[in-house]
Amino acid sequence: MAVAASQVGVREKTGKNDGKEVAMYLKSVGLPEGYAYCAAGLTWCHNQLGIPNPQSAWSPDWFKSNVVFRRGKPQISPFESLQGQVAGFYSESKKRVSHVALIESESRQHYFTIEFNTNGAGSDDGEGVRRLIRKKTSVYVIADHVGNYIQKGGQP
Repeated sequence: MAVAASQVGVREKTGKNDGKEVAMYLKSVGLPEGYAYCAAGLTWCHNQLGIPNPQSAWSPDWFKSNVVFRRGKPQISPFESLQGQVAGFYSESKKRVSHVALIESESRQHYFTIEFNTNGAGSDDGEGVRRLIRKKTSVYVIADHVGNYIQKGGQP
C-alpha cells in the first residue's frame, strides 16, 4: 500500500488523463497519455513490487481470476477483505466493471480505498489519485492479486 499511498495527491496536468505521473501509469500498460488510467495505476503499483497482475488498463481484466467476492454470489462465511485487494465498481450504463480501487482497510459498512483517475465523488473518470470511502454495497467484485505475495512475506 505504500507505493499506492505515495501517489495520493497526484493530479492530471490539464484534466485530460495527462501529466508526468499519469503518463508513467499508462506506459506500464503500453498506452500513451489520454486514456483512462484507474487500472493502469494499479498495474504500475503492482509492478513496482513485482506482484503478478493482469498488466491491463481494462478494468474488467482485473477480475478474470483471483475473484474472492462477487455481489449476488453466496458466501460460505461473511467476507472480510485484505489490504491490497482490488475492488471493482459496476457501471449500469456501460454494463461492465468500469472502475477499480485498491482496498486499504474496511469498517463494518465501508471500504477505505486508494483510487486512480477519480475525484471526490468517486467518478470513474476523475482528475487524479485520491483516498476515498466507499460503501461496501457499492462494490460489485473483489479480486486478490496480492495473497501469494503477502504469504511470501511481502507488504502490499
